[in-house]
Amino acid sequence: CLRDSLMGAAGLLAAQRWIAERGGVQAVYEHEMRHATRLRDGLAAIDGVTLYCADMSRDHLPVFVFNIDGLPADQAGTFLDVEHDVITRTGLHCAPLVHVGIGTFDCDGTVRFSPGAFSTDEDIERAIDAVADLAEYGRKRAESRRAVTAST
Repeated sequence: CLRDSLMGAAGLLAAQRWIAERGGVQAVYEHEMRHATRLRDGLAAIDGVTLYCADMSRDHLPVFVFNIDGLPADQAGTFLDVEHDVITRTGLHCAPLVHVGIGTFDCDGTVRFSPGAFSTDEDIERAIDAVADLAEYGRKRAESRRAVTAST
């Protein structure tokens, strides 16, 4: 019945108009990939950050994962959210075999970034700065643990 799908059709029309206003699907994709590439490049420059699945030269979605030395992924995600207002996903991402393949299964996964159509340049810079802060915290935490271990 047409009445049952009228709201769905209205939503689809609104989405099509929104995409068209932004220059089409390719323009939205390019926006997302520009942000993903900037984010990837920023994180790659941070000591103590390990990137996975971050080859932005291949045709794929603007998604990649990473870990920060000295911090479990779930803690890193919580710190990013609570301390820096940066939202991520953490863990095995419903893909445990992928994590077996990239070697992150035994450490309970990774932190995932996926910039989208609504991500701004400011969002990306805030995320890079936040990960840099956490990497510094991870280094200090590891140094502190080594000092405690050495003194006992």
